[in-house]
Amino acid sequence: MRLILAISLVFLTACQSWHNASEISPFYPIPVGSRLILKQPLSIPADQVSVYIQRGKIVPYNGRDTYYANCKFELYTLKPAAQTVDPDEFTVSKVAQYIRLNQQYEPGQRYAQLGGKGDISSKLYAWMIYLQSSRQPDVLRMTCGRWDYPGAARQLTIQEIRDTLGNLFTLQLSAGG
Repeated sequence: MRLILAISLVFLTACQSWHNASEISPFYPIPVGSRLILKQPLSIPADQVSVYIQRGKIVPYNGRDTYYANCKFELYTLKPAAQTVDPDEFTVSKVAQYIRLNQQYEPGQRYAQLGGKGDISSKLYAWMIYLQSSRQPDVLRMTCGRWDYPGAARQLTIQEIRDTLGNLFTLQLSAGG
């Protein structure tokens, strides 16, 4: 009986170490309650609701390297004039995982085919980080990710998100993070 108890204790403590909160682990999302601090004004162009950030700089949609970590900062409301998001502290209210596959199909193949023979050519893993601010309620979320080859694809780590945001934002993890 003691042997079974000892073995059970070893297995239980071994399982606890698998979920080690680490900023370099792709399995550890930004904790709810964390704070994302915008350190300088962000200009959202007219007739758009978002800007892309890569390597600490604002980049155009078609000017980013999709196979390198990037973040999309989004608002709720589309306006015909440019919008400015002022420096502020945003609270992370929710974090969701987003996964998307990109498939290549053989010539003559139908897209709606069941059990298709298309090969997955790339895979996107992203974190959708929902934000709240009482001063700027139009801020929706920031989505951070990258496309990668299927066998190498994984979620971004918190450290990779920090590196992507550069000096534009500071990310402060909540207690428990």
